[in-house]
Amino acid sequence: MKLRDKNSEGFFVVTDSATREEWVVDPREHLTSRQVFKMASRPDLIVQFANYLEELARADGHSDVEVRAQVVSSLNGRPAQNLVDSNVDLSKVSRPWFGHADWILPLEVPLHAEN
Repeated sequence: MKLRDKNSEGFFVVTDSATREEWVVDPREHLTSRQVFKMASRPDLIVQFANYLEELARADGHSDVEVRAQVVSSLNGRPAQNLVDSNVDLSKVSRPWFGHADWILPLEVPLHAEN
C-alpha cells in the first residue's frame, strides 16, 4: 500500500565565495535517474549531494564555495512548493537526523482541511 505520493525536481547553484562566480548543476549530470528521483524528495539526501558538489568544486581548485538548492515538491497532489530554503548554504548545514531543521520548509497547504 502506498501511503504518500511525492513528486520533486530541482537543481543546485554553486557559488565561489571569493570570485562570486556561479554555476548551475543539474543532478542528472552526476546521478542515475533513480538516484535523482530519490534525492530530490529527501532533504537529507539533498544535503549529501550538496556536500558532494562542494567536494567536486574544491577538487577543481575553488577553496570556498556555497551550495544552494532550488527544489520544488508536490506531496499527495498538493501544489508544488519549495522543499528547502534556497537562501541557505547547504554545504554548511548538518543532515537532519532528528528534530527540526530550519532550512526544510513546512507545508503551505495543511494535511487536513478544516471544515
